[in-house]
Amino acid sequence: YSAKFRNYIQKSLRKYEFKENELAVINALLLGQRQDISKELISDYQRAGAIHILAVSGLHIGVILMILSFFFKPIERLKNGKVLKTILIVFLLWMFAFVAGLSASVVRAVTMFTFLAIGMTFKRKNVVTFSFISSMFFLLILKPMFLFDVGFQLSYLAVFGILWTQPKMYAVWKPKSKIIDFFWQLFTVSIAAQIGILPLSIYYFNQFPGLFLASNLVIIPFLGAILIEGILVIITSLLNILPQFVANLYGHVI
Repeated sequence: YSAKFRNYIQKSLRKYEFKENELAVINALLLGQRQDISKELISDYQRAGAIHILAVSGLHIGVILMILSFFFKPIERLKNGKVLKTILIVFLLWMFAFVAGLSASVVRAVTMFTFLAIGMTFKRKNVVTFSFISSMFFLLILKPMFLFDVGFQLSYLAVFGILWTQPKMYAVWKPKSKIIDFFWQLFTVSIAAQIGILPLSIYYFNQFPGLFLASNLVIIPFLGAILIEGILVIITSLLNILPQFVANLYGHVI
């Protein structure tokens, strides 16, 4: 059903004159399908240290969680609104995972952020740490061999690096300007994640991407807008009401 639905989306997008590379990146970003991306483009993303942008993973699910939390904020005013908001967010996260084909990286990310969303509802202390450990434990109970999966190791080590290293780095300097503070947080998160995966990156791939800071500082601030616009482009194309100039604009952004 997931594959049929993705094929239906792809057919609707092809009506709007997207270039092959643009369609391939849309498929990777929003539908979790990277098989249509050319080797040259994959190589460019790898050298730029931005290959994680093309794989639906914790980064994308985290951004989607923040977007949903923002849009569903008014629901909290209702009786039992926080519980209803959490149910809606978790349901939509798993719907996105379904559309993206329930790949291992997507299931890992959605499981982790499901625990996080529930923890945020009940305002527990150290919620991020607990959701990180609980989701890892839960996945390993269901599938112990995940422990030897490279993607599993890298994703959890990256989060481990962020949780334990980033706060110490961020404490060194706390800018007063909100804009500078935003980019300083982004900088420290990027460094912390790379520190977490450094040993495995060298061990498995014999390289360490030097451009990851530049690519993360440029791409990540805009990733939320790119995902929102992409979801709107898909919905309007399915309804046959997508204006061609919007499709062209999104193609240029991609």
